[in-house]
Amino acid sequence: PISPAGAFAVRIRASPDASIGVHTGKLWVRVDSNEKTCSDASSDGRWVAWEISVEIAAKPDKRKRLLWDASHSLTYPPSFSPRDNLNQNADLLDWNGDLPYTNFRGLFRRLRSRGYHIDVWYEDLSCINLDEYGALLLVDAEDIYSQDEIQAVHAGGTSLFIVADWADAALREQARFFDDNTQVAWEPAVGGANVVELNKVLKPFDVALGGGAWEGALPQAFGAGSRFESGSVIARAPVGSYVVKTRLEKRVSLKRGGTVKVEAPQAVLAAVSSDKGRAVVFGDTGCLDDWKRTGRACWELLEASVAFAVSGVRSPAIFPDGARLQEPLVIGEVPLDTPPSPLLKKYSRHYDASPPYVADPPPKPQVCGARDMRAVETRDEGWSPV
Repeated sequence: PISPAGAFAVRIRASPDASIGVHTGKLWVRVDSNEKTCSDASSDGRWVAWEISVEIAAKPDKRKRLLWDASHSLTYPPSFSPRDNLNQNADLLDWNGDLPYTNFRGLFRRLRSRGYHIDVWYEDLSCINLDEYGALLLVDAEDIYSQDEIQAVHAGGTSLFIVADWADAALREQARFFDDNTQVAWEPAVGGANVVELNKVLKPFDVALGGGAWEGALPQAFGAGSRFESGSVIARAPVGSYVVKTRLEKRVSLKRGGTVKVEAPQAVLAAVSSDKGRAVVFGDTGCLDDWKRTGRACWELLEASVAFAVSGVRSPAIFPDGARLQEPLVIGEVPLDTPPSPLLKKYSRHYDASPPYVADPPPKPQVCGARDMRAVETRDEGWSPV
């Protein structure tokens, strides 16, 4: 027998006289069976009641409200997004969703334990009032950021906490594989993260990620035993910002042992506070991702980064005095700002790439409220459809 599963979401319309506390009730759902059933069971539908409870809380202080951008994560299926940790050869795909309630659940629980409230946003960033939030979290972003979204982020000086991942064209090419099931060669549209697009968001702060796939031990202050597992380094940062460096190895091949030692320390963390706002940039999700993490979690780094983003409070342990730049950071190259590839357009929500696919799909206008939930009928307590 097949056991069905279901899920639902609840959104409460803001009201000054809303009753704070836990509200309980029943959600009645009508289940109709398929007429083309192989069994002799009746196809008549039946009503099923779900006991639900919803907690309504008072609106938190802005400095305790965080917005998680879920709209720029490419989903599998249909896209092939390669794994974020290139040392994990057993699984080629990044298929866990990159959400606070999937592979970043530990991060979510840590921030909740520190009093933060996290909202998850699935639509265009121009469709929400970012002034309501202390910081915007861009974690492992892979899709394109439109000009409207970038303007919306910077119009009100929204604080940013950006966590990137590896970005290397040669390694992305090595990640191609032939799928026996579909008889098609799968090619990734981006690497671990879309560094080119993240650099567009960071441009007003004069910060830029340099890409690559780097790995090694992180400073003890970040979290004892935490590691940089396959991330991008920071290539540009302005005078007055705080930049933390550490020694890393650079991955040049997906084969075992495919790393080379680099003597010069690499920048992995940067924090900027200017008239444009505040931004914290970390180059790798590995120590924050619950899925196949090889080192320990870097919760100290997480807490200090969020605190700096929302209120400007600097942790001397994470951002020491000696990390403050006296001259601009310029290390290595910055990935070129090239137009999105046809493959990325195929999976991006910014392009109309519905089947049958064309080589160069046209842009798709973003409509605010496209994901609004349908209102259900409400009844008095004790009502039953049966």
